[in-house]
Amino acid sequence: MPAAALDAARAAFDGAIRPHLERNLIEDLEAQPVPCSQLRSAYGNFFVMRGGSSTDESKRHSSDLAWISVDDMPTWEAFRKIFDLSGVADAVRPLVDCDEGIRLYSSFYVVRSRCASANLHVDWGDGVGTNAFTLLAPLEDYSGVDDFQLLYEASAAREAVAGGVGGGDGGLAQYRYRLGEAIVFGSHFYHSTEPGASAGGAAAPHVYLCFTFGSDRASFFEEHIAPTISGYQSRLLVAADGSVRLTELGRHLEAEAARGHPPPCRDAV
Repeated sequence: MPAAALDAARAAFDGAIRPHLERNLIEDLEAQPVPCSQLRSAYGNFFVMRGGSSTDESKRHSSDLAWISVDDMPTWEAFRKIFDLSGVADAVRPLVDCDEGIRLYSSFYVVRSRCASANLHVDWGDGVGTNAFTLLAPLEDYSGVDDFQLLYEASAAREAVAGGVGGGDGGLAQYRYRLGEAIVFGSHFYHSTEPGASAGGAAAPHVYLCFTFGSDRASFFEEHIAPTISGYQSRLLVAADGSVRLTELGRHLEAEAARGHPPPCRDAV
């Protein structure tokens, strides 16, 4: 991951988001019916959604995972430049069925300071194959923490995970995040945050730059890709045809705003 790309992502995070985290942003979201907030700053506009364990509601409180996504097109364009700087589109282009080129769907930060229980899952359905990808790259050096990395299935024995990840590898391996390195994966990649915690607690979580991207073929996008990213990770996204659309959560929030109940909004600190 080129230093220039990470430097740009880190500057936006430090300017627009980190001050709010230091003032208990993620914890405060728990008191809201929909745990989300908009952030407005000179560094860009963002949307925060507390996801907990993301794919397993029963484990929602086992993690303080949050997605902090770009929330308007000027900010989206700024992150498109970071995406271009990464060079990942050229790297995966031979693997993706495209008409014109790789399409960037969404850009955000994955933020978490603790995880008590593994939640093995895939980001993409089986039909996606290598036509859509997730990229994760740490913003800082987290090598000082032995755990709290990425667990992934190293064999076909998914059923072994049912017994947990303690006491043996259960078919799982640890991927250690490295500053300057990104991990990119498509479908069939079973993974989880490794149980653990950041050294600095909720005010100093681990932060990862994240992109979702892939095919520009509209029919494939609607059938296979949109069901994954059109839910509640962000408020808006860019579809395969380049159009901007609200997610399911975005439409809900728009309807609530029309009834006089807009989502909370925090200005620059």
